[in-house]
Amino acid sequence: MQKKVFNKKHIRLAINIIVLIVCIWLLYSKFNLTDVANHLANLNYSIFIFTVLISVFRIWLTGLRWEALHPDNETRLSKWNYFRFSMIAHLFNLFMPGALGGDIVKTVYAVKEQKKKKIKSVIAVLVDRVVGLISILIFGILALFLTRKIHGFDLSKLIIIFIIVIALLVVSMNKRVITYIEGLIARISFLQKFLGAIIRNWSESVSYYGANRKKVVYAFLLCLPIHLISFAIYYIFSQSIGMEISFFEIVFAVAIMWLITALPVSIGGIGVRELSLIWLLGMFNVLPEIVIILSMMVYINGIMVSILSLPLLFDLRKKSKSHISTM
Repeated sequence: MQKKVFNKKHIRLAINIIVLIVCIWLLYSKFNLTDVANHLANLNYSIFIFTVLISVFRIWLTGLRWEALHPDNETRLSKWNYFRFSMIAHLFNLFMPGALGGDIVKTVYAVKEQKKKKIKSVIAVLVDRVVGLISILIFGILALFLTRKIHGFDLSKLIIIFIIVIALLVVSMNKRVITYIEGLIARISFLQKFLGAIIRNWSESVSYYGANRKKVVYAFLLCLPIHLISFAIYYIFSQSIGMEISFFEIVFAVAIMWLITALPVSIGGIGVRELSLIWLLGMFNVLPEIVIILSMMVYINGIMVSILSLPLLFDLRKKSKSHISTM
């Protein structure tokens, strides 16, 4: 059984690597990357001091959102750990499949920290991610209405995706539907064995969210500064390299890019992110080479933030407490 799982992991990794290589080849063969490299070498890197600081603040806000959506008061982590695990997740996002691969890592850390009710910890990360993606989709739709010009994008498709996502969310949060599924699973022994605990914990989580609606609203409100900081970073970099584009056009392009790169098809979203932005910003007549420079600046910013997160892999606070207790 372990051999099959091992092989599946290798197949998924091989697919991720192939997609990464194909994307990099497309970028190398189609565009002048020498000019991109020369431009990056001559950047004024002092701009990163500000963008790194607000990036860390953004990660702290994502930790607050994650905390608000944790569906169990007994197993809630400390604010420090929500921030610490979110920083660590950012580090792993650089080289795990998809742009959100770090969510798996922070789930593992959360489960390791709080061994009781592990499924609730998994649900908290999942719901946090869903809230983030729904809110960024809303930003993308609103920005599309506010842009000055756009070519080659069908708004109706984006609205259909939004409606489908909301419909699935409403169905999955409906107590009658959950109760029906629980009853159905209870009648089939092998399903009860594998899915019974998951459905039961999800039912309890839905009840928690229903009884704590203010926390859900608070989580959605936190999405406002979280996403605005992300958009602001892209916009600051775009203006620093002379890109002629409005803030709302950046919001639209980055929002849709995030939805695309959330799919775990490439390592760290590399290649997929650049090709997505070339397509999206190309609708506003931005040259591909300029788009690649922008994307690389954002990636460099991510690396700088990840360097700051390296010490957080080791919880020195816990070690110091255990040292004091043994004295």
